[in-house]
Amino acid sequence: MHFGYRVRDEISFYMIYNELNGLMDFDEAMDLEILQKILPRIHGSSISIKKILVELFKICSGNYEAKYDYEDMDVSDKMLKDMDNCVYPGSAEKIIYMVRRYEEDGFTSYWL
Repeated sequence: MHFGYRVRDEISFYMIYNELNGLMDFDEAMDLEILQKILPRIHGSSISIKKILVELFKICSGNYEAKYDYEDMDVSDKMLKDMDNCVYPGSAEKIIYMVRRYEEDGFTSYWL
């Protein structure tokens, strides 16, 4: 997926201002940015969308070594079992929901 400079800059400035003002810890702020700026742009019916979501879940869960086969029709259930100790729990939960929508309908969107 490609994201423009504006998205990158908005995330960067959000994180800078968060740090300068001591609003929340880094992981909590990044979790909100993934939810607000990245996930809403991921949608579609291509298998590559599901693959992107599964890979993004690995980052959000903090478990980079996890073996999720994006071609499985129940990968969302396997991901749900790994929700303990997620680095970005809000984003991980939304990703699971989006993957489940893909598995059920063959299409996913942040807004469904």
